[in-house]
Amino acid sequence: MQKTDNEAVKPLAETNLRHQIEKRVYEIWLSSGCEQGNDVSNWLQAENEVLAHLQKSPNEARNVAMDI
Repeated sequence: MQKTDNEAVKPLAETNLRHQIEKRVYEIWLSSGCEQGNDVSNWLQAENEVLAHLQKSPNEARNVAMDI
């Protein structure tokens, strides 16, 4: 069974969304002075910030699959 275009793009979009969140987590970690023990709270903060930004910028949300 062959994947449709939507099925093929979805994993890529999810991968790029995860990459954006990971990048923001790293920025948060650096700005905190590389403080240990806040990985979960940093992740949740980054996730909220990235998703909020994508909701405010519909064009970027559409293009998230093309971000590398």
